Amino acid sequence: MMQISVSVTAPVLHKSIVTGLILSMLVSYSCPAALGCPAACAPSSTVLPPSARDKASAEFREHAMHGSVLAAKRVAPQADVHQVEATSGRTALHKVRSIFCSAPSVHHITLQISCEAMHSDSLLLRSVTMAQAAFWGHNDMVKYLVKDVKLNVNAQDFAGDTAVHDAAKFGHAVVVQHLLEGGANASIRNKQGHTALDVARRYKKDQVAKLLAGAKSKL
Repeated sequence: MMQISVSVTAPVLHKSIVTGLILSMLVSYSCPAALGCPAACAPSSTVLPPSARDKASAEFREHAMHGSVLAAKRVAPQADVHQVEATSGRTALHKVRSIFCSAPSVHHITLQISCEAMHSDSLLLRSVTMAQAAFWGHNDMVKYLVKDVKLNVNAQDFAGDTAVHDAAKFGHAVVVQHLLEGGANASIRNKQGHTALDVARRYKKDQVAKLLAGAKSKL
């Protein structure tokens, strides 16, 4: 129990005034929001657990990040597919990451890519050339999010980055192409003032830079 000590030195203070001061202090203690303190820091406030829809939405973004299209489709009806991540402002489209399958620097080498560890959907084996080995799984995810789910391709996260900025940074040319075809605006600047083309040039992603420069010339 909180104890309040009031020292009254002026004999002219009326008993009702002292009572009013004590009540005012009690109200201020029990309602800190009245003093400008966020409601979350009030002694009686509680953090509510995430709803079933929020959990499904987070799961949807997780499947997007791993390129699991079938899994994303299964959870989509229960999710808010347009929901952004609370800590970063990133959408499912931001979360998509292409997997680069490394191999010796020899053109047109045929590779057998085992995707059991990469996908939760099924064991998928694909024979691809070196020139195509990078983005097969997540291209499908990007197309699904852009064409079927119709996510906002120009959504910006808390850093001001769009999905095109992310794809440009990691040199994902095919992903950039899908985003541009879906209406992405390559001229958007992040909070550092950089366009996706600036990012591609900074990280020396020449193929993406060429693609974005061509898109800029068409504006």
